[in-house]
Amino acid sequence: SLLQEMSESKEKVLLLKAPNEDKSVDPYQEVLEKVGFEVNLIPVIQFNFVRSVELGEKLKSPSEYAAMVLTSKRAVEAVKNACPDQTLLDNWKGKPVYVVGQATSRAVQNLLGLSSVGAESGSAEVLATIIKDDLKDTGKILFPKGNLAKDTLGNILESADISVDHIVVYDTVPNQNLEKLLEEEHLPDWVVFFSPSGANSSLPVLDRIHKENLFKVKLVAIGPTTQKEIENLGYRVFKTAEKPTPEAVKDALLDD
Repeated sequence: SLLQEMSESKEKVLLLKAPNEDKSVDPYQEVLEKVGFEVNLIPVIQFNFVRSVELGEKLKSPSEYAAMVLTSKRAVEAVKNACPDQTLLDNWKGKPVYVVGQATSRAVQNLLGLSSVGAESGSAEVLATIIKDDLKDTGKILFPKGNLAKDTLGNILESADISVDHIVVYDTVPNQNLEKLLEEEHLPDWVVFFSPSGANSSLPVLDRIHKENLFKVKLVAIGPTTQKEIENLGYRVFKTAEKPTPEAVKDALLDD
């Protein structure tokens, strides 16, 4: 049938990312389906929150900090988790909250009721420059982050004499069902990797399943750190999305 032919001629895209926490339609999936791709989302990693009590204590004393830095949605969720009391969070309203990317910025607004600076930055390096110019060397920065966060941001700030209070508030672990989920997928035309840890946990599995056929698949990275990780694992990156946004990923896929 025509419908069947159409769906067979659609290019298949596999998104390897964390699913939306609120179970809503994933914005990346939505944008790509609108332009005619067949899209499947596989959650490559899962997150466990840690050190919630310790983080809660730090959040109770905003006066000790010049600012807070949140570089992922998970970090924002960890803050909300550690500090369910909105009046405590409101005490941070006078302090800048720095973020990388729109998704984190939206989470800060929706979950914490706070506005943020730096959504346009798109990378830790750029954000670090913004923070450096803003703060010079006044005070300490609270930086709740994941166990796999790269040291880029902290290193740049600390070399500019800005003191950073790092606290690991979530652990990233591979999705226990990853292998089974990937085995159920036919060979896609495209695979989009959203994080270095996602690439690290899924590429060896994809390699075992598809063997040399994996070289027919176009691999897309979101951002330079993910690209580097894929290349370190021995694969060629077909395209790197300029920014961590659905539009940028769409452009990378349509612009081949």
